[in-house]
Amino acid sequence: MRRLGLLALVAGCSYKVPPSPVAATTSWRVDRGALPDSSLRAYHTATLAMKEKQALRGGSKAVSRAPVSVYLFEHPTRGWFLIDAGFGRVTADDPEDYPGRFAAKLFDLGDVKPVVDALPDLQLGADDIEAVFLTHLHTDHAGGLADLPDAVVRAPQAEWTVASRKRGLKGYDPAPYAEHAFEALAFDDGPYGPFPAHDDVFGDGSLLALAGSGHTPGHTVYLVNLPTGSFLLIGDAAWVDGGWVDGPRPKGWLPRKLLEDDWKQGLDVLWRVHWMSEQEGVTVISGHEAANLRRLATWPEPMRPAP
Repeated sequence: MRRLGLLALVAGCSYKVPPSPVAATTSWRVDRGALPDSSLRAYHTATLAMKEKQALRGGSKAVSRAPVSVYLFEHPTRGWFLIDAGFGRVTADDPEDYPGRFAAKLFDLGDVKPVVDALPDLQLGADDIEAVFLTHLHTDHAGGLADLPDAVVRAPQAEWTVASRKRGLKGYDPAPYAEHAFEALAFDDGPYGPFPAHDDVFGDGSLLALAGSGHTPGHTVYLVNLPTGSFLLIGDAAWVDGGWVDGPRPKGWLPRKLLEDDWKQGLDVLWRVHWMSEQEGVTVISGHEAANLRRLATWPEPMRPAP
């Protein structure tokens, strides 16, 4: 009886990967000759301890140092924008202040270097950042907003609503952005490739917000289309590449139960990410992949799409 009970428990914790929602007729293309001459740069605002068994269901006990990254997008006529804000000066001064004692210990934060302190490398300051586009508003993606008081926060309304009150166990603390101007992403430009809805931010195909709820209620994936190739910034849809490279693979049990808003819906998003990863000229960047520390261009050099 005890053996049968254990088997039942294991079965209850198992999961079935849903079939791909991407239709065989799905197509995607971009007219690179018509795109503006934009650029994208990566900056790591901190590192944290990434346990493989938490990042991936069935993962090992291995622990690696993983980046907390932000991306600086330069549009030739619209200005400078960030995609995510990482950790800011408050965290650099005292991680127990933000994101808090429990989170700082859980993350084992290190190498905290706010992006606002790196902007002068490009002769920029905080007031040069027009807006920050958020994959979501968890503390490790939104903390740096405190250093950018004039930047408009861009995210779906659903994400802003849930993030506007402190919910530590769910990863939210609005202190850095509570006083910011907010403009909701509309997602009214219809389907795009395998994604059911998108927002063409500047109307020229250079920066697209793609609906990607699952990790959080308003989680967003961003596609940056450059004349030389595209980057799909998937935020925490997958923390590491193993979440999508061979098809959807969920995070470990604890993140699914405590942190994920709807992990099964997240698998649907990962199918779409996997499909995009197989398209010519598209490079997928996972939220906290340890390899990003060495394979992304060194700040402040622009990122170059994989050949």
